[in-house]
Amino acid sequence: MTTREMPRRHFTDFSLPRQLWEGFGCAALAGVVSGLTLTAALWLYLATAGLAAVAGLPAATQHRTLRGALIRTTVGGSVWAGAVLLAAIATGTASTLPTPDPVVYLLLTTVPATAAGWIVWTWTNRSSALAPAAALGN
Repeated sequence: MTTREMPRRHFTDFSLPRQLWEGFGCAALAGVVSGLTLTAALWLYLATAGLAAVAGLPAATQHRTLRGALIRTTVGGSVWAGAVLLAAIATGTASTLPTPDPVVYLLLTTVPATAAGWIVWTWTNRSSALAPAAALGN
């Protein structure tokens, strides 16, 4: 059985603990790690932020509707950005990167997360819609 033949599991099919972990916990943990690295080394912060961004991309594919995907990626991006700021502030150490005002930082990180969610959801659902037609030879 190929991955294209496997049924897709959706976020609403997951247990509540898994929904909480995937909806908030992962983003918060990744944000704390990124926030701690923000005060340690710029390259380390960029690496952890990039890893968190890539790790968050599949979240949009777990939703049946674009609305659900956008809510999930917006919340995930906001939770991640908030955790970055809180962890960086909690260390009491100066940031290795000049960060803008916290509200601006939240917008600069959440808006791209939402846009990525829209792109990934749209691409995934377009691919899913085309798969049955391709299998039938149409």
